[in-house]
Amino acid sequence: MTNIAQKVIDQKSYVVEFVTSVDAAGKAFFMYLLMPGDYLQTFRQKLATESLNLKDHGVVLASGEGHTPSEEVKKYILSKFPDATV
Repeated sequence: MTNIAQKVIDQKSYVVEFVTSVDAAGKAFFMYLLMPGDYLQTFRQKLATESLNLKDHGVVLASGEGHTPSEEVKKYILSKFPDATV
């Protein structure tokens, strides 16, 4: 885990946000982002109105092609963040 991720976790106020979208080439992808809990509302507002580089808004925990993560990815996220919605 990165130092940034550990700092967010140490604050004990974090969320794991699941995001799906399409890239510039039109390929679907998913991403799990770790971010401070107090940033979630702002992030969702920006996501709804702007084109974002998601990596600039949280720590990428997992990502992949398509809109549905594999069971392996879901288990990984839950093993690290039991309160996450997968």
